[in-house]
Amino acid sequence: MNIEDSCISCIDTDWSYQLAKRMEKEKTNPVLGYRTAGSAAETATGDMLYKEMKEIGLIDVTRDTFTLDGWEFEKAVLKFTDDDGLEHVFQMGGYQTNFETDGFQDYELVYLGKGTAADYEGVNVKGKLVMVEINQRDEWWISFPVYQAYLRGAAALIAVQRNCRNCPQRSGYRRPGLRACILPVTGRCQNFKMCNPNQRFYTPE
Repeated sequence: MNIEDSCISCIDTDWSYQLAKRMEKEKTNPVLGYRTAGSAAETATGDMLYKEMKEIGLIDVTRDTFTLDGWEFEKAVLKFTDDDGLEHVFQMGGYQTNFETDGFQDYELVYLGKGTAADYEGVNVKGKLVMVEINQRDEWWISFPVYQAYLRGAAALIAVQRNCRNCPQRSGYRRPGLRACILPVTGRCQNFKMCNPNQRFYTPE
């Protein structure tokens, strides 16, 4: 038996798989998961791994303390009623910002292409939800359209990852992977409802 085969024969892939599944247990969002830096879920997972490494016989296993910006993402839910009276509910992700609505609130949603300064010309978005489509891999990062929305008083910005190579595609459907980047909430309109009462962002002193 060569060295490669000898090493492979000692690998317990089932144990590795089960350990990875156990790492999914702790989460801040029951639907999407999330185990963000500094969160209780991340700490609990680290404690589990520390204990596991000790139990399998590794030596010099340590848990080290360091300071970082931490945040807990709990939920960001968008729902709307279409022209046929059907209600649609979206579970969205979020970034490190606060957006607290204390339950569902109604908003008007405005679609503004890529969310550039030119896209806002002649459009009033104050207190509204702004939706943009960008490719954060090949075009620009979320911070640019978020800042444009912020300057114009939008309640929040929803970024749709455009042409996502790893997202499922359907015929006539090119808007997979909703991602929400939340700004301070203001305003109230009809049809669109946004709920994110429990997201918290904090920076250690």
